[in-house]
Amino acid sequence: MDIVAGKLPKASWVRASKLFSLNQAVVVVSLGSLKPEAFTRIFGQICSQIGCR
Repeated sequence: MDIVAGKLPKASWVRASKLFSLNQAVVVVSLGSLKPEAFTRIFGQICSQIGCR
């Protein structure tokens, strides 16, 4: 499991090919936090898609 704290209601995954922006003001609840290794892995996948490295 890649979550440090919290719990998701069902098995979930990140779709690096499906990105959108979200204003913090519209976030109602936080369900958890990712482990740093998971964040780095996902960030790398996103960067390979959009060319930020």
